[in-house]
Amino acid sequence: MFQKKGKLGFADIAVSKRNIKVSFLEKIDKLIDWEEIEKVILKNYNRGKR
Repeated sequence: MFQKKGKLGFADIAVSKRNIKVSFLEKIDKLIDWEEIEKVILKNYNRGKR
């Protein structure tokens, strides 16, 4: 079943929102200094053995 041009379907809206979230998270990922956070976590967190 084909949609008329100009109308958005549910999947179109879902993909659009997902792209916005991914874009936002990529920007946040670039701004955060993960190495410093990792140092604090590793210093205070004891890893369990499996």
